[in-house]
Amino acid sequence: MPEISEEELAALKSKASSAEEKAKALESTNKRLLDESTDFKSKYQDSKAALDEAEKARLEKDGNLSELLNKANDEIKVLQDDNAAKTSKVFREKLKSEVSKHAKDAHDVDMILKVAEHRDLLKLDETNLTVEGTKEFVDKCRETHNFLFSKKTLDPGDNNPPKKGADENLTDDQNYLADLKGCSTKIELDAVKKKYGKPIGY
Repeated sequence: MPEISEEELAALKSKASSAEEKAKALESTNKRLLDESTDFKSKYQDSKAALDEAEKARLEKDGNLSELLNKANDEIKVLQDDNAAKTSKVFREKLKSEVSKHAKDAHDVDMILKVAEHRDLLKLDETNLTVEGTKEFVDKCRETHNFLFSKKTLDPGDNNPPKKGADENLTDDQNYLADLKGCSTKIELDAVKKKYGKPIGY
C-alpha cells in the first residue's frame, strides 16, 4: 500500500471535515424545511377553517340561508362520497376474503368474483358489511367454471380418467361435457367451446 504524505493526509482530513459539515448543514436544512412545511400546513388548515367560519357567519348575517344550506349540503355530500368509497373498498375486500375461504384451489379469486351468472346466490349487505352464501356461490362456480380452479388429482384407484376427444357412442353434447371435464385452464376451455361451436366467454 503506497504511503500517504502528511500534506495528502491533511488534505483528506480537510475534505472529510468539509463533507461532514455539509452533511450536517443539509440535515439541518432538511429539518428546518420539514418543520416549516408542517407549520405552513397547520397555518393553512387553521386559516381555511377560519375563512369557512367567517363565510358562514357572513351568510348568516346577510340572511342568505339558502346559500348557507347549499354549502352545508355540498360538505355533507363530499363526506358521504368519501365514506361510501371507503366502505365499498372494505366490503370488496371482505367479499374477496370470504370467497377465498371456500376457493383455496382457485387460480385467481378475482376471476371467480367476475362470474355473474351465480351472483344471485350471494346475499350481500354493504351497509352492515355482511356476506352470506359464499360456499354455495363457489361450489356452483366450480361446477360451471371448473377451469378457474386447479385440476383435482385423480384417485389412484380410479382406472377410468375422463376421456378427451370424441367417443362414437356418445352424442355431441355428451362429448362436449366430457371434454369440458378435462379442462383445467381457460385456454383449454375456449378451445373445447370453439371445437363444438359454443360461444366463448363467461
